[in-house]
Amino acid sequence: MKSKSFTLFFSCLMLLIISANSCKKESETIDNNILYPETSQYGQNILALADGTILSSDTNYGLCVNLGEDAILKIVITNLTNNDTVTSSSNYGGWFITYDEDGGLGNLDYDEESDSQVFEPIKSGTCDREINFKASGECKIEYYENTTDEITATKILTWSKTGN
Repeated sequence: MKSKSFTLFFSCLMLLIISANSCKKESETIDNNILYPETSQYGQNILALADGTILSSDTNYGLCVNLGEDAILKIVITNLTNNDTVTSSSNYGGWFITYDEDGGLGNLDYDEESDSQVFEPIKSGTCDREINFKASGECKIEYYENTTDEITATKILTWSKTGN
């Protein structure tokens, strides 16, 4: 009797584990060595969001990637916001990146000529940075996966102030 009870218990336990694992949402994957988790330690991961997603400038987001040992990645974020007529810095549509030397995702200074910023992992494993959006705007994100000169994916994200 104990043997049947144990077998039944073990079978139920395995079924529970299998069904729980099948309910997990997968990370967004563009390349096998590069995974974009849905969330980061800072909030939703903008690298995993769908093209056309609308964000809030009152919310924290993450730039997060899980990088395989030999993977190469470059992310270019270009500001598509028309800030030419902005007369106040509070209305300038852009983003802020939190400095975190342990986050593993390095960035170049914002290039005002091209209105873009480049991000590249400086280690394998999880690389994560906080990003916040200001005012209202739109950006294009270009992914260069395992290459430095050919875009492998592109998306457009829009953000706005709460109440607009």
